[in-house]
Amino acid sequence: MQTLLRRIPKNSRVLVTDITGSNDIRADYIQSVITGEAKGITILTDEGRASAIEMQKNLLSGSYSSDNVILGNMDGASIIVTGGVFGSGDSRRIVFRAFDVTTWLTISVSCVLFTQNNNELINNFEEFSSRITNRITRSISNGSVIAVFNNATTSRNSDFAFDIIETSLVNLNRYGIGTRSEHNRNLIQKEWDFQMNYASDGTMMTLGRAKGADYIVNISFSNNRFQINLLDVMKGNSIFQEIM
Repeated sequence: MQTLLRRIPKNSRVLVTDITGSNDIRADYIQSVITGEAKGITILTDEGRASAIEMQKNLLSGSYSSDNVILGNMDGASIIVTGGVFGSGDSRRIVFRAFDVTTWLTISVSCVLFTQNNNELINNFEEFSSRITNRITRSISNGSVIAVFNNATTSRNSDFAFDIIETSLVNLNRYGIGTRSEHNRNLIQKEWDFQMNYASDGTMMTLGRAKGADYIVNISFSNNRFQINLLDVMKGNSIFQEIM
């Protein structure tokens, strides 16, 4: 969690939402750890938002007459943090992602394997990811936006491969990571809708449009092997291919 929070700017307003737990690690416990570790960051939760909205309704209806009612949690979030426990067996892991609401870019990822029984798998993927990362840094200039897509749906380790590769690219701190999964797109759109309904005019004016990707890292699985293609969006061609 400290790894994730280290890349989130201080004084950010962070919405922690849609946390996935497990039988032995509950979602509410994970959320409490995030809140406890965050220093200099305002943490917003779905529960706090719901209470603030209900309070606003009561205030407007006349149920509350005090001028001291504070609705701080109604303000918009600048960062969304989501994640939790995923996978099973040797690919069971804890993954957290932080998204910038305005740019839709992934600004931080923390991925940790749950068990220590898969050292060969870990070493293979880390070496594979390092090879891909090195080729990307030689091929793409700093500041470009890269999207990572997982099309290796037939492999039980495909999500794990995606997590490792995206994490390594985010940690480079050289590129914008603009992956568009349905999950993060829905979370950001929900936050935009919330801010359009409840945020101040100043917050509204800072909301930007999603920034498109310049390059795509496409993960696929064929003949029992992972295949990675780096694609140039503008030119419509493949820059390189790696196979594991």
